[in-house]
Amino acid sequence: MFRSIINKTLFLVLLGCITATSSQAKELEKLDLTYVTSNAIYWDLDVGIDKGFFKDEGFNARAVTNSSSVQSVQTLIAGDVQMAISQPGPLIQAVSKGATQIGLIATPADQADWFLVGKKGVTNLKELKGQRVGFSGLSVSEFYLTRDLLAKHGIGPHDFTPIQVGPTPAKFAALQNGSIGAGVLFQPTATQAQLDGFPVLFRYAPEFKDFPSIGYLVNRKWASTNDHGQRFVRAIKRIHAWLYNPANRDEAIKVLQKYTHRDTQAISAVYDLYFVSDKLYGRTGEVNVANMKATVKRYAKNAGMATGSVPTPEQYLIPAADGGPKLGN
Repeated sequence: MFRSIINKTLFLVLLGCITATSSQAKELEKLDLTYVTSNAIYWDLDVGIDKGFFKDEGFNARAVTNSSSVQSVQTLIAGDVQMAISQPGPLIQAVSKGATQIGLIATPADQADWFLVGKKGVTNLKELKGQRVGFSGLSVSEFYLTRDLLAKHGIGPHDFTPIQVGPTPAKFAALQNGSIGAGVLFQPTATQAQLDGFPVLFRYAPEFKDFPSIGYLVNRKWASTNDHGQRFVRAIKRIHAWLYNPANRDEAIKVLQKYTHRDTQAISAVYDLYFVSDKLYGRTGEVNVANMKATVKRYAKNAGMATGSVPTPEQYLIPAADGGPKLGN
């Protein structure tokens, strides 16, 4: 009799634990993140998913692969995901055309990790005259900055042919088969190309400092509901602290290798570039408003946008109350 009571008690306790666990799982909120999983700049998102940082904030996070900033922004506007990524250009263009329901909430870095990599045999920028140069798109900052860069070296906009190739793996493939003379490669593929003997013609970070090349975008209503924005940013800050901790180096490399499928040697070099030597990665993931304003101004000038059509910070930033930056920072 006594044993029967104990068994029943244990059963009820176990049932309660299972029910509680099941209830907690159901309470996790959907967080679909659309980004180019082959790029290291999204290391924080990879870690947030794999190491449970988003789960700690009550999110069931999932990576949804896309091929470009434009596609990512369109997916967010359509309401198919909770977070999207974008170079500054597509965000500004979308907001200027009426997509005021979205805004910038975080930036993984304030420097571009891009390398302009030439095909084998091309040794300097001047040799790109008459060549085809590959980009992920022709309405993004990598195109405008490269066009300005080449102009400084005597190569005008009509002296080379810009080609929209797609994300970095596609650009690297085009370099390998010789169909383009150079391409703007993101990490870790840029370092992989360098290790494979392709010439690095230019590194963007030293020239274009305080340039947030990528932003994380969310829907304003989503950010203000149930503290979603604050919880997302809180997770991002914790992830960046984790990534900068040398004790987590090996684990961080394993995570990025899972998503990018690049060699350990290349990813190790990128870790040092991001967190040790050049410290290209942001310490907290917070948006630097002054840097963003300067970037938007540069983009608007390059894109030929009329002054009155350029969105204000209030229009393209998520409010501080919902996880965005303070306008005075």
